Order: sequence, then C-alpha cells, then structure tokens
Amino acid sequence: MSELMAATGLEKGGLYRHFDSKEDLALESFNFAADLMEHAKFDPPLNTRRPFQKLEEFIRTFANASSPIPGGCPVFNAAVEHDDGNARLRSRARETYQRWTSLLASWVLEAQEAGELRAQLVARNVAAYILCTLEGALIARNLVGSPEPLIAAEGALLDYLNSNRLSTRTARRKL
Repeated sequence: MSELMAATGLEKGGLYRHFDSKEDLALESFNFAADLMEHAKFDPPLNTRRPFQKLEEFIRTFANASSPIPGGCPVFNAAVEHDDGNARLRSRARETYQRWTSLLASWVLEAQEAGELRAQLVARNVAAYILCTLEGALIARNLVGSPEPLIAAEGALLDYLNSNRLSTRTARRKL
C-alpha cells in the first residue's frame, strides 16, 4: 500500500474512499491490466483477412510486441500469486483465461471451416496449447532475462500450426 500511496500521492484514507478493501483494489487493478494486455495481444490479429493468419499474427504479436504493462501477464501472475488468497481475483483471472482461450479456439474453428487447418484438431486444445506455451515462455523470459524462450515458443508454435495446415487449394474451395 505504501508504494501505491507514493505513486498516486493519495493517503490510505483516500484510497479506501475509492475501494472498500485491498481485495477490491487488487481486482480493479487486475481488470485494468488484463484489459490492456488483451487489447495489445488480441487486437492486432483482427486486422488480418484469413483465419489462419489471425493465429499466426497472435503468436507473433504475443512473442514480439512490447507488453503494455511491466511484470508479465496479469492473468498468470494472478493465478500464481492468488491461488490460495483473493478468491474473487482468482475467479476473475480464470474467467479472463477462459475468454482468451475461447477467442483463440474460435479462430481455430474459423481456420478449420475455411479449410486452412485439419478438421481433426480439437480447437479448444489448440487454443490452450498456444496460450499456455506463450505464457510459459513469457514467465521463462522474465526469469532468465532474455527473449530466447519467447523466440523458441514462437518458432515451435508456428511450426505446429504449419504442420497442421491444409493446402491453400483446399482453403480456396471452401470459400
């Protein structure tokens, strides 16, 4: 709280006029950080035409774009730091993870429907694999102080997608 008071210039009473508790403050902080992260990582792929390209762009953006907030991903930070603490924060982190996984899964399904990815793939599993691989690489990057884990994850995930890609002729017939 003392760091927050110093950063905002507010006294403890001023903070608690806006938030009923430390847990409420943590939840609002999480919501703000998760929203910034979501827009930074998920919005750029929306500008691509092909569903397969959305997946590629998401992986590249996640691995290479600067984070809008320091310290890594708020979802996975909350999962680790509040696994036995603030139940509301943990629940919100779980909801955010599920929303992100669902969005990625919808892009996988779109790519399958367009004939760009093998239909045998389970979209939700692919989405979880992509997100968890990138999040794990982000944690490793922060741990070792080097972008190498994210670069490796990016390459492995792009290889995985391309190994499950259908020919462009198949995709064109589906359109």
